[in-house]
Amino acid sequence: MKGKVLIVDDDPKIGRLLKFKLAKADYETEYCSSGGEALEKIPMLKPHIIVSDIDMPNMNGYEFCEKLRQDSRTASIPFIFLSGRTDTTDQLEGLRLGADDYVCKPVKIDFLLERMEKVMERAIKAKSFKSQADFSGNLSQMNLNDVMQIVESNHKSGELEFSASDGKTMGRILFNKGNLMKAQFGALEGAEAFYGLMDEEEGFFEFFGKEINEPEQITMTNMAALLQGSRLIDEGKGLYSILPDLESVLAKNSVEIPPEIIDRCGKERLQKILVMVEKQLTASEIINSGKMSRPRASAILSELLNSKILSISQNRQERKDKKKDEKSGSGLAIEEWLLTVMKNVETRKLSGTLEIGNRPLKQMIFFHEGSLVHAFHGKVVGKKALYRIFADKGGAPKFQAQAIVVKHTIDDEMKELIEDGNREVELLKDLRKASFNNIITVNHQHMEKVSRIKSRPGLTDVLTLVMQHDRVKDIIDASLLTDLRTYNHLLTMVKLGVINIQKEN
Repeated sequence: MKGKVLIVDDDPKIGRLLKFKLAKADYETEYCSSGGEALEKIPMLKPHIIVSDIDMPNMNGYEFCEKLRQDSRTASIPFIFLSGRTDTTDQLEGLRLGADDYVCKPVKIDFLLERMEKVMERAIKAKSFKSQADFSGNLSQMNLNDVMQIVESNHKSGELEFSASDGKTMGRILFNKGNLMKAQFGALEGAEAFYGLMDEEEGFFEFFGKEINEPEQITMTNMAALLQGSRLIDEGKGLYSILPDLESVLAKNSVEIPPEIIDRCGKERLQKILVMVEKQLTASEIINSGKMSRPRASAILSELLNSKILSISQNRQERKDKKKDEKSGSGLAIEEWLLTVMKNVETRKLSGTLEIGNRPLKQMIFFHEGSLVHAFHGKVVGKKALYRIFADKGGAPKFQAQAIVVKHTIDDEMKELIEDGNREVELLKDLRKASFNNIITVNHQHMEKVSRIKSRPGLTDVLTLVMQHDRVKDIIDASLLTDLRTYNHLLTMVKLGVINIQKEN
């Protein structure tokens, strides 16, 4: 037997039907036609779970549940309301009074059985805590907005824990006297974690009342947090009407981002999104990157697409074809033997140096326990050097296993380095001959636009080099940024009118 169920409903037909169906599912079942009758029999029956209607004469379900929770002998019995009332207010009231779940009629028996099992599992889990959860429920029936109303209206202090259907913890929110204090969701913390939890529509929640002594992390009011989260979720929904699907790959258009959009999105968050776009991640990968909440990432992408700052560069099939090519090793501009050696070092988690001989400049890649940590190409070091190594052809590799003591100048994953490096090699392949020897001059009549550049460190660095050098190649060589990023910054300044690029006479 899975356990003993007490069914409480003033309609005998429903009571008998539930008793029959639950008995077939291997439960021992008992039926009472009123809350009063149930209260008299519970000490003798000792049910493992109670399923009760709300609308009953003499004593309704709310009163019945409240009396159970006020008695220490029955306070911990799992309790589910099964009612025809579908209004959220009724569900809130049920949970406020101590019900563990609320299922609306009509209901399929399989769904009710599933809810009963989850409630009983959580009741067993709750016994490991010092006290039973004040209340708990299902996110598919109660969203975070509704749950917070219970916490705030009752001035509760404690922890609201969220778990997935497999029982794994998703995140938590801390409250002090009903006020939002702290939140954690995956790697996110604070308000971003709160917005991420607001977006969850599946899973379960449990509130455990306790004194909170942790430092305050979220300073806005409950209402302000809910309004901000709701706004982000609504704005993010617009993304689904813009994109054909979330597997679309996006590209940045050659337009300046207005200051008001930077202010609205946040400079740092906007930069994170643009970096992921530059890496050719799909919209889905950007939204689920964990660098910010899904509502925030969706809202920013929606704004950038509506403002024509971003556009769709690839569809789902093109993305699949590209990934297929990358997986098979075809379609890459990097020498295949070099990729094979690098991946072998990564797989075997080796430490050492990979020297590439028979090339005009001395070149070497450094590995620590399989991770690529440093590179030099002549006098150039870091990621810039690595991508230049990728661009060169020919050569003879020689790997020397040894301890690595050099300063780590690269911290990206191998996969990302190969993808980014290949893209840079491809894009710069034709540009070197065409424009690297061109002359750059500063347009002093438009220097007032330099104020726009100062807020972007990369542009500031490149503009400083423009003041020192007069040739595209010299600026790219002197820059600490990768060749492609430096070249793109030069193009941005050309569009702003700050510099001019002229062909060499």
